Amino acid sequence: MGFFDLKATCGVCNQQVGLNRFKLRKSNAWICPSCLKEAGGATRINVNKVTIEEVKAIIQEKEDKLGDDPMS
Repeated sequence: MGFFDLKATCGVCNQQVGLNRFKLRKSNAWICPSCLKEAGGATRINVNKVTIEEVKAIIQEKEDKLGDDPMS
């Protein structure tokens, strides 16, 4: 897949993304903006140094920390 391909698949949620996407260079995969935001955003996640598995672990850790209580 090239950078200007119209469709790519997010490595975290497996949904099709358009040109609004981010390249994770270490794992050679794409991530959608919503998954990047769930993981902490571009200011906390260095897309040059993390892999898809690390992003998935960050998102899972945040979900586990919040649990079912939305006010925690």
